[in-house]
Amino acid sequence: MNELATRAAHRPDGREVLADGKAAVLPALRAAVDRLPEQARRIAGYHLGWHGGPGRAGKAIRPALTLLCAEAAGGSAVDALPAAVAVELAHNFVLMHADVIDGAPTRRHRPAVWQAFDIGEALLTGSALQALAFDVLASSAESSEARTLAAALQDLPAPHGTGRPLENPAGALFECACVLGASAGGGSPRQVDELRLFGARLGSLYRASDRQKAGYLLAEALRRLPAGGPATAGLEAMARLIHHDN
Repeated sequence: MNELATRAAHRPDGREVLADGKAAVLPALRAAVDRLPEQARRIAGYHLGWHGGPGRAGKAIRPALTLLCAEAAGGSAVDALPAAVAVELAHNFVLMHADVIDGAPTRRHRPAVWQAFDIGEALLTGSALQALAFDVLASSAESSEARTLAAALQDLPAPHGTGRPLENPAGALFECACVLGASAGGGSPRQVDELRLFGARLGSLYRASDRQKAGYLLAEALRRLPAGGPATAGLEAMARLIHHDN
């Protein structure tokens, strides 16, 4: 696997950096999902957009952040691959359960899993993805990384008068993704903390509805990045893409 940072240095466009990250993590993600029992594997593949008719796959923003943060901390994207897979599995567990809780009929431009199959299958498959995320981490990571993921899942946003049981769960794992990457890359405590703050600001930016606030959050996120380097260029490009698409 080519290092994402090297590619980002030559073409620091957010969409291309994101596509590189997705391409880097997809084979390992597929291999992990293939370990599930047949029915869970089939439903997870549907949810991930790999089969089952028209729709689209997820953007894989979080695993791309994990890989780039590993490089920004001085390590290798290869070392962070299990963490990237784990955070993407956890993210999709959150989405699958959130669709049931929220009664959301669609996900990625086609029926959500609970609509295409049933509520029980959605809950069981989501739980299988969560368990698989920890299994992937346990096979290659320190226990502290599993605790980081567990803490992120326990700290999902609560409702604030929106009528939604989960307040945009899609942004909840940005901080976790960055911490896992920085830790897998062997970052110092200071590096891990700065990239954690970058991820936290990015998650808030992803959820921001006010343009002025979004601009402030973008500036705060970029301020936390290490100086220079191709990995920093990739992270900055992704942050600007999130701000643009918000």
